[in-house]
Amino acid sequence: MAQQPSKPRRSDPTLPRYDYEQDISLQAVDGGLYRVAKLRTPILSPSASRKLNSRAEKQPTSKKPPTTCGMAIARDSDIEASLPTTSWDPAVWERALIEDCERKCVLLRRRIDCAFHARMIGKGGATLRELESGGGCRIKVVQRDSDLVEIEGPSAAAVLAASHRIQRLLTELLPTMAPTHFLSIPLNTPELTESLDHFHASVAQHSGSWQNFSPRLAASASRLHLTIQMLTLPSQERLEQAQALLTRCKAHIYDLMYMRPLKLRLRGLACMNNNLSKARVIYAKIEDVGGEGRLLSICNYLREQFAELTPERERTRELTLHVTLFNTSIAGRDAKPYDATDLLRRFGTYDFGEIRAPGVQLSQRYSYDESGFYSCKGEIRFPTE
Repeated sequence: MAQQPSKPRRSDPTLPRYDYEQDISLQAVDGGLYRVAKLRTPILSPSASRKLNSRAEKQPTSKKPPTTCGMAIARDSDIEASLPTTSWDPAVWERALIEDCERKCVLLRRRIDCAFHARMIGKGGATLRELESGGGCRIKVVQRDSDLVEIEGPSAAAVLAASHRIQRLLTELLPTMAPTHFLSIPLNTPELTESLDHFHASVAQHSGSWQNFSPRLAASASRLHLTIQMLTLPSQERLEQAQALLTRCKAHIYDLMYMRPLKLRLRGLACMNNNLSKARVIYAKIEDVGGEGRLLSICNYLREQFAELTPERERTRELTLHVTLFNTSIAGRDAKPYDATDLLRRFGTYDFGEIRAPGVQLSQRYSYDESGFYSCKGEIRFPTE
């Protein structure tokens, strides 16, 4: 007799306790294996939750109104992350399909990076109509600048089929997409920030006659970093894959470091395209203090491990250990190249000093934390002693 699938477990103690039926079936929908759990306990759809909250505010002592019954459906491997809650929490709902008896439809919210939205809609909405066709589904972005997309349809099968069509499109578009995240070593330490402030003040005193050069091209001290690899992680699934991979790399990175702190020195300037008369990027060179090559070993190892999540054009790009100091892209697309001859003649051997590398961070592009650095999605802290 075939072994019955086990009950889904609660991975988060803050989630409500749901009373599942004993038999949990496996269903194949459009090539994907899903686990379906019927609920004895009623669940709240988003619309029912809003109504309940509204009534509770008006009549705090009233009896709880009837809620929407339904089922939780998720990929077999994702059932723990898909338990619905009585609040509209995207982090929990992103993989949950809820049968909304009130609206007679099935809802699915999933994360799709904003970079894909325009391509998913297509010219005049043509691609979106193609994704919606065949099952009576409606697909929409939940709100502007949000990576949440809502799929609504008459049945779970129709909604899952539409979700698979979206996934196939994302797979086709992936090689052409710009990077969404990157691996780096953050270098926005107080010591380096102070040193950089002195450097910028010195440059400002001498740059008045430099052609097309402007202090506005300077990189922000709060975002200084050494880029190891650019990554394309347009979905929550790929982001989680990258996070898990980074965690698995920790032990080997510690071996490469011999369990000792990693000290770096920033000394000397260089031009990225080697054409000083038409410079776009000027950077500071990074040295591994001690000359053991640990920094390069760590970077090469991570680039090898994350190759599958790296855009093709980035895989063959040679690694340059550097920190960007000036970049025309900071001033906008129309910024012209500048003559960096005098800059390197005067500051080409500038020494910014030594710093201790804090670790490796998985960061999201164009998203920043309270300190001004890129939003952290995962990290490995280096040994400190």
